[in-house]
Amino acid sequence: MRSQKNKQSNKNKEKITIDEDNSSVSEFIRRPLPSKEEVKKFEDSLFRRSRAEKEETVKNSLSEIYKDDQGNMVNVKKIDKKKKGGIIFWFFSILFLVLLIMAAGAGVFYFIQNPGGGASDVEITVEAKDKIAVNEEFFCRIKYKNPTNADLNNVGIRVKLPENFLFLDSDPARDRQEAQRDVWVIDKIPQGQNGEIKIKGKMIGTKKESGVFLAEMSYVPSNFSSEFKKESSLNVQIERLGLDFTFDTSSSVLVGEEEELKINITPQSENYLDSFIIKLAENKNMEVLDMGLESTSSDSALDLSQAEKNTWRLSGIGDKAIPLKMDYRFPKKEQEKEKINLIFQKQEGEKKLDFLEKEIELEVIKSDMDLNLIINGSQKDQPVNFGEKLNYSIDYTNKGEAAMENVMIMAVLNSSSLDWTSLQTDVSPSEQGNTLTWSGEEISQLKKLEVGEGGTIDFSINVSPFTGVDKDKDYDIVSYAQFVTGSSDSPVVATSASSTMDNRSNTITNPINSDLRISEEVRYFSENNIPVGTGPLPPQVGEETTFKVYWTIKNNLHELKDTRVSLKLPDYLEWDGKKRTSVGSINYQEGENRVVWDVGRLPLAVYRADAEFSISLTPEQQDENKILVLSPGATVEAFDTQTQATITRSSEPKTTKLEDDDIADRSSDGRIEE
Repeated sequence: MRSQKNKQSNKNKEKITIDEDNSSVSEFIRRPLPSKEEVKKFEDSLFRRSRAEKEETVKNSLSEIYKDDQGNMVNVKKIDKKKKGGIIFWFFSILFLVLLIMAAGAGVFYFIQNPGGGASDVEITVEAKDKIAVNEEFFCRIKYKNPTNADLNNVGIRVKLPENFLFLDSDPARDRQEAQRDVWVIDKIPQGQNGEIKIKGKMIGTKKESGVFLAEMSYVPSNFSSEFKKESSLNVQIERLGLDFTFDTSSSVLVGEEEELKINITPQSENYLDSFIIKLAENKNMEVLDMGLESTSSDSALDLSQAEKNTWRLSGIGDKAIPLKMDYRFPKKEQEKEKINLIFQKQEGEKKLDFLEKEIELEVIKSDMDLNLIINGSQKDQPVNFGEKLNYSIDYTNKGEAAMENVMIMAVLNSSSLDWTSLQTDVSPSEQGNTLTWSGEEISQLKKLEVGEGGTIDFSINVSPFTGVDKDKDYDIVSYAQFVTGSSDSPVVATSASSTMDNRSNTITNPINSDLRISEEVRYFSENNIPVGTGPLPPQVGEETTFKVYWTIKNNLHELKDTRVSLKLPDYLEWDGKKRTSVGSINYQEGENRVVWDVGRLPLAVYRADAEFSISLTPEQQDENKILVLSPGATVEAFDTQTQATITRSSEPKTTKLEDDDIADRSSDGRIEE
């Protein structure tokens, strides 16, 4: 067995040959492995060697630091002063120091001389009321300020005033007036000083017209030789006229017939116009027959005089309404429509400025029949409400030179918002679609209408109640009357299609106001049967009972603004607070014992708004066995932005019977108990 191993070993030896004399492998093979103690000694030796090498390195580094250029050690306990640089070094050092001191001095001097900033920091502003009334006197103040420590010399302030501004006075007085500019010259504005120029005047213009005040200031600071400029401006708007104007005339005129234009002027609480000029723009086809004050005027101080052709001066305006009347006619028909243009002016010296222009368009009719339509007492367009009754009158007169036979008069009412079941007439007409027709069969006078003869046809119809918003529906009501004539054997068939400008009356358009509604409930128990009131029910003499008032307003058709709900409480009721609103604010006016809910704007997106508050009642002895009024009815008022009309609605009165409270109604008849 051993011989086999030797043989195998010999074979291996033959494969690998090692040069034991020249190879380190033989040494590795022959050397035994080191013990643990030997390994530890070896590692300690390496550590000591490494430490010694580090200390030697540091020592060498330090010796290099403390050796001089010749390699000798330096004595660090002794300080040797090194010789300073030469003359060049001294020259540049001193030059640098001098420049540094000069720069610092210049900075300090500038800071002392200009503590408030530079020359461009001079201030100028224009101040005045931003909203005024026509002819209202006010001050425009031009304020200037010099915040610097330098005087301002050769100061000139040029003010460009609006063209519609009437200059009255100034302090100080202006030096001169250039083209469209007033100039004030100031010799000097000392450092740190300010001042102002007060300009007194007034503006004349149309409502919402604006004027710009522009102030330009030029000056030369005492520490400069150049001129500087600053400017400022202010926009002032005419917010109100001080007078309310209404114009009333027929929308159509008959050729050759005298017509009437009523001008009603109502002074507002703040009115600064005591006189003005009324001017009629030239119209060669129009004749003015008369212009004057109506007899209904009670103001003896008023005076209307003619200044020149088609121009009148009205003076002595106070705080009372002014009714004016102009009679006119169109002698012939030159075109289908004519215009009356009225211009209202205020004159100061030689200057005349317009503050109102009114254009009235008329249909000119050449006919023998004078036909006029009136709705609710007026010939002009006016908004109406859902459910409102419209009272129609048709006035007719034969203005021709011969009798008119077989006259047929029609009323054409173009609208899908009328309740035809509510039609009421003294003389029943024949109905066809949206047209009502009267002939000699209904009114015998129409069989032969003599020259100068006429009459009136009256009827009424209601606007349909609001049922919901229909975006495709036209909510305007357009109405007019017309006539036709014919022989007794073959009368002309009267239809709206046979209408022409010469056989029609004036046309009246009645837009329908938005569907604003208000509901009011006074409760002791809420809709959920939860008590919201306190105290005895029914109320008792000498005991306090509180109730909750609920308001709800709804609106769908048009956007509203300036919406307000108001309720004047009876004297025996008291405001108990506990208010809440979904929009706007609710307040109590103690002096008037009035509750006011200011809603403001109601866009179409807000179709409902709610408010609630509490009131208290303490009955007295004389109230026993009585039913007391808790609310005489709330009133809501709003401005319709589409029809340009103010809408007013009221709720029904409420009493201690609590008509809206089912639970309270079961236990109380509303009478005050002892």
